[in-house]
Amino acid sequence: MFKKICLIILLTILGFSFYKNRDVFRVETIEISNATEYDLNEDNLKLESYYQKQFSEYKKELNYLQNIFMWDLPLKKITELSSKPNWVDDVRVIRHWPNKLELKIKTKILGCLLVNGNGKIIPVAKDGTLLPQITMQEAPSLPFLRGLELNKNMELRKKAVDFISQLSDEGMFSKHQVVEIFYKETEGFIATLDWKGLLVKLGYNPNSVTISRLKQVLEYIKNKNISGKIVDANFSKRVLVKLQN
Repeated sequence: MFKKICLIILLTILGFSFYKNRDVFRVETIEISNATEYDLNEDNLKLESYYQKQFSEYKKELNYLQNIFMWDLPLKKITELSSKPNWVDDVRVIRHWPNKLELKIKTKILGCLLVNGNGKIIPVAKDGTLLPQITMQEAPSLPFLRGLELNKNMELRKKAVDFISQLSDEGMFSKHQVVEIFYKETEGFIATLDWKGLLVKLGYNPNSVTISRLKQVLEYIKNKNISGKIVDANFSKRVLVKLQN
């Protein structure tokens, strides 16, 4: 009997203490971290700066969660809302007791950059989505897309991004050699190379076969010191080179 009375007294004290100090369980800190895995090279460090800016802006929209009791947090709703920004690929919401809320956000991977009609640089995700504007200082070394067609047409933009994703990191026809890609209704996709400003006509559906042929032709042109101006890969079985006048 005595033990039961002691237990009741102890529970009463603990209950009163919890009630008196319950405010310690109100949300005090909201933290957003990048859960995307990538190598820490110069381009990715630039992107980290870009995404931290997006985190900072989005964090302002979570201010309404401050001072809410941890057990009252609508985790499902927070997850749904946090998945809406177009730069978010996936999100995990974690409670750290007694008073911290953490969002682990996996950001979308960039496929290229787009220069819009106002000259602003817009990151393009690998799924073709246009993300918030980026500065030149934050922009990674990726090919640019130019022209109204690629700005407005999601399907064309996705084709361009898919093609760029198949390019290697090195070689005569690589991500670092392709400066920009634009689209003409009469000719399809056209790329400008860093090497001699060479124009490469890619056709309407460029693919891995196109890349393989172009690599061979460009290596040949370079090794033979041929002064080409336009390389046309818009043929089923051959690549044509228009020589410099």
